[in-house]
Amino acid sequence: MNWTLSKSRILSFLQCPKRLYLEVHHRNLMKYSSSSEIAFRMGNEVGEIAQKVLMPGGILIEYDRGLRKAIETTHKYLNDLFDLTLYEATLQTQNIQVLADLLAKEKDFIHVVESLAG
Repeated sequence: MNWTLSKSRILSFLQCPKRLYLEVHHRNLMKYSSSSEIAFRMGNEVGEIAQKVLMPGGILIEYDRGLRKAIETTHKYLNDLFDLTLYEATLQTQNIQVLADLLAKEKDFIHVVESLAG
């Protein structure tokens, strides 16, 4: 069994344990309703607005090169000596995965802003 624990998977379980089972073991059987598709789009739009309004000037961690690359890129930026803000920062340890909407590194502190949307 090779899967990770994430916020979206916890929310799936809280909504319906069978949903989580399908997401982990039979993803190809999943179908999203039109209202779910709209919710996904709205979540993306809210994220873009938050980036521009709450903490502008940050660095977006892209997923076009895959999860592993996103984790490596996040790690590289967090090891820099400079204060910075990352959008969609991706961290993983063992089987726990964290994808933060906004992550701000200031001196010796890290601040995370996370929406409650899936």
